[in-house]
Amino acid sequence: MSPLELIREAYDRLLDDADQDPRSAFMRALLELTNTPEQVPDSRIELTATVQPGGRFRVTDQHGRELAGVQSVVLFRDQTGKDVMQINL
Repeated sequence: MSPLELIREAYDRLLDDADQDPRSAFMRALLELTNTPEQVPDSRIELTATVQPGGRFRVTDQHGRELAGVQSVVLFRDQTGKDVMQINL
């Protein structure tokens, strides 16, 4: 069961079994999560690195949280010409 399906199932059970009010802030927030699947966490972590001159860098996850423990970020092209980003922890 995907995280989105799990949230939808929880919403349905709260309505049916627990007789929750669908107009409550909590239930509206759960329903909103099912309408915006990009906000539902999954097993992937997307990293964004901002690299500036002088060796300054910042690495964040898909939610904008800074990644702790990053020692360096290196950008280069490999032998085939593909761009590579290496994050050293």
